[in-house]
Amino acid sequence: MMKKSALTIAITLAASLFSSSVIAAVPVEVDGGTVNFNGNLVAAACTIAAGTKDQTVSLGVWDQEALLATKSGNSYGPKIPFSVTLSECNSSVATHANVIFTHEGIYSGIWSSLSNIATVNKANALNLEISDQSGPLHIDGVETARTEQSVTNGTIVFDYNAQYNSIYPSSEITAGNTLYAMTYKVKFY
Repeated sequence: MMKKSALTIAITLAASLFSSSVIAAVPVEVDGGTVNFNGNLVAAACTIAAGTKDQTVSLGVWDQEALLATKSGNSYGPKIPFSVTLSECNSSVATHANVIFTHEGIYSGIWSSLSNIATVNKANALNLEISDQSGPLHIDGVETARTEQSVTNGTIVFDYNAQYNSIYPSSEITAGNTLYAMTYKVKFY
């Protein structure tokens, strides 16, 4: 009789384990979240060429004394060229284009200069001036008419220069890292 009871208990246990696994296999549905998709469709006269959309311009490595020896007015070192290129332009969509710059970080107090936003071992009193062939540009989000170009079918290149500058005495310029940033937008009309 003892053997029959042990067999009954074993069968009952096996059946309960089997039924538990069956119950756990029942699908469960849990409310999720939301996925939003957004975009912007515009009738732009050109696209920004991939190589100039997001770019890093190297200002080089300078010895502090050698850089200070290049002083001309408030400028130091050579003008480093960079450009914004528009491609696939269609003159039937717009007749003119303009690039408008806005500084990132703290305003330097000079409408044509970017402040150094380096956070580690920062060079002091050294800004970066942005110019074109006619001179310094506004980089405070103000549209500058002289940089306007006519839209022609094909490619348009806006050429610029970056150059160290400072309104401080040379004795206040210290060695260290420099990092400058600006954003831009292209206005078509």
